[in-house]
Amino acid sequence: MVEQHRKKLDLQLQSFALAGIDAWTPGEGDLALGLAAVRETAARHQVPVVAANLRCQGQAPFPAARVAERGGVRVGFVGLIDPALLGAGGADGCVAEPVLPALGQALAALGPVDALVVLSHQEGSADAALAPALPQGALVVNGHGGLSHDAALSVGPGMVQLAAGSRGKALGLAEITFTAGGQGFQGQASEGDQKRLARFQERLAKAREELAAGALDPTAQARAERQVAFYEREIATLQARLDAAAAAAGAARHDVAVRLLDLGKELPEHPETLALVEATKALLGKGPDGALAAADGGKIAYAGSPACQACHPAETTQWQATAHATAWKSLVDDGRHLDQACWRCHATGAFDEAGPQHPMQVGPPLQGVGCESCHGPGKDHVAAPTAANILRDPPELLCTTCHDGVQDEGRFDWERYRPMVAHRAAAPSPP
Repeated sequence: MVEQHRKKLDLQLQSFALAGIDAWTPGEGDLALGLAAVRETAARHQVPVVAANLRCQGQAPFPAARVAERGGVRVGFVGLIDPALLGAGGADGCVAEPVLPALGQALAALGPVDALVVLSHQEGSADAALAPALPQGALVVNGHGGLSHDAALSVGPGMVQLAAGSRGKALGLAEITFTAGGQGFQGQASEGDQKRLARFQERLAKAREELAAGALDPTAQARAERQVAFYEREIATLQARLDAAAAAAGAARHDVAVRLLDLGKELPEHPETLALVEATKALLGKGPDGALAAADGGKIAYAGSPACQACHPAETTQWQATAHATAWKSLVDDGRHLDQACWRCHATGAFDEAGPQHPMQVGPPLQGVGCESCHGPGKDHVAAPTAANILRDPPELLCTTCHDGVQDEGRFDWERYRPMVAHRAAAPSPP
């Protein structure tokens, strides 16, 4: 996993250098690779780093802020990292100091700018707390947690939050129209956020019902608890943003229009960057010596979908026509099947302690989102079909392990998606 992160950091910063970015702030995942690796990679690719509250061995390893001038507009960049992400012990001797004092000091040293950009590596809901240090407003670009907005969302007076998601799926484009006499920036309410809020509220209610029923096995109990925490956090963030947008309406602000451009559909490939991506994908799963990493098979309690076909032919035929059946192939086609950030939602049993723990453990029977992804591990059931260890009617919480609102960018809707995979046309099968 660490070796993959190193390769991805190199790819990321090399791509940033090709794009000519003006500032980047590392997160806890980058710093977990070691300060030396981050500094060396950034220096090698000449990527400017800003981190106002990062201290390593008592020293500031990077500038707190910098100014870049574009078309006569002075843009200031400040980087912040949530102290909680590095923990009390820090990462490789690095800790993040309290955010607000560090931000205030950075702004004082920065001087006057036409637009201020805060590169925020913290929970999205925490950005609103920056308001006391930003009386003139700011564009807050949040790079933590996979947030994705189709609008500039108000998080405080004159403050808007921008976020383009994770995994390199989209490019966020913010077009600013400066208003004479304006102070700070005007955000908008996002139609996508309104829909996501309603959907998450429904999911939270169902997760709480599951927990209150008290009939879950330990794995399902842990899953439900994670879902409750996730949806509570996301609902609070969404509601705060929508409330801030409503409160800011009508103020004299600079206008920010946001578009999220799909990197696979709306933008043509950049040949030089594409070559870097393909070269990096070819290295995934390999160790520092270039050899393919091995993984112990372990004790896997999953039989694989082919073992289900003899007794459940109609259901198997119906499943084979769904996108679940080709989920692993989609990764193979893209060269990402050994990517440890991707494989778990494309293989059977990956989230279970009795399932594969590494992509090298995913043999053909477990490739794809198979029967046991929904109905549970089936080795015992294959050996003794009357054994009551198969889940006949999977709950929504099982689906939202992967369709969690972040990885699927909020598209999942239980009522609409379930009929696409349900065995509604299958004839009754033997017990």
